[in-house]
Amino acid sequence: MNKYFNILAITVLTAAFTGCKKNTFQAPTSYTMYVVNGGINSKIQTNFTNSPIVIFGTRGVYYAQSGQLVTVADTTALASPFVNSSYPYEKGTYTLFVAGQSPIFETILKEESDLPFIPGDKIYTTADSVVNVRYINLSPNSIPLKIKLSSTTTNEVDALAYKDISTWRSFKAVAVTTTYTLQIKNASTDALITTYSFVANATNRFKNVTLVVKGLQGTTTGVNAFGITPINYF
Repeated sequence: MNKYFNILAITVLTAAFTGCKKNTFQAPTSYTMYVVNGGINSKIQTNFTNSPIVIFGTRGVYYAQSGQLVTVADTTALASPFVNSSYPYEKGTYTLFVAGQSPIFETILKEESDLPFIPGDKIYTTADSVVNVRYINLSPNSIPLKIKLSSTTTNEVDALAYKDISTWRSFKAVAVTTTYTLQIKNASTDALITTYSFVANATNRFKNVTLVVKGLQGTTTGVNAFGITPINYF
């Protein structure tokens, strides 16, 4: 009797475990995608749900499932996207930088593996109040650039060529607003091209900011003027 009982018990348990295995639910994995538009004369549209148009010098933030088809196109050529890919990312943050000049665009896809982490549950003091900054050159006709603070002798970057991106560094962002004057120079001749005032205040304190070199070098007015625009992450 015990022999038959044991066989029956094993059969029931095997069926139970088999049934559980078949019914296991696996939640879809997802990642964060930033789309930064540095493309001259462009307005960018993606296929993400409720996706607004990303105008020149701005960014969009989206949440995508692993393997989801991602398309990015200029609004004047929606039928011919310059990005039409599925990415297998299961987690993390990525940035798709759009460069070039209409109708020819280029893209730079960066995994943000070095994005500085700023804990939200920490009590900060004036001494450790910072904003993290990096630089990317999306000006398609730009020469390599030297960028430095006017108050220092060392360079932020030595030769930032088109599509180059720097590592992160921190600026003090104390309670009183601090303005940092950045000099953008010809890396070869040290000739000053333009300046940019980066304001570290309550708006970007404890955030990560990409300073995007945009526009056309030699253009000084209008929407395509050469200069820097800040792109906030979080």
